[in-house]
Amino acid sequence: MKKVFLVLTVMAIIVGLVCVNMALAHRVGKRQVHHQERIDQGINIGGLTYWEARLLEREQRRIEREKRRAWCDGELTRRECLRLERRQDCASRRIYRMKQNYIKMWGNVDRCLWNR
Repeated sequence: MKKVFLVLTVMAIIVGLVCVNMALAHRVGKRQVHHQERIDQGINIGGLTYWEARLLEREQRRIEREKRRAWCDGELTRRECLRLERRQDCASRRIYRMKQNYIKMWGNVDRCLWNR
């Protein structure tokens, strides 16, 4: 009876760890999609220039490449996840700053919408 309980406990722990890794990977991927939407929005409203958008998208490709490298062994460790999240935090701040640069220079963003 003790052996069965031990085996079930170990299996539950393994399944739990796999689920945690999948949840971490999903969070990283979801943030990348959100960042791409923010970049596209910045392009559409005129808050980002062509070159700024190009730099931001290059940064997103680098993060994606790093994520693929982290997953090449079949799991995403806590350290790899934290490193990816730090890179995404920096990318998020950079997107914000580049979009706000336009607003500070021209005033209200709505001003550019009626020109389209």
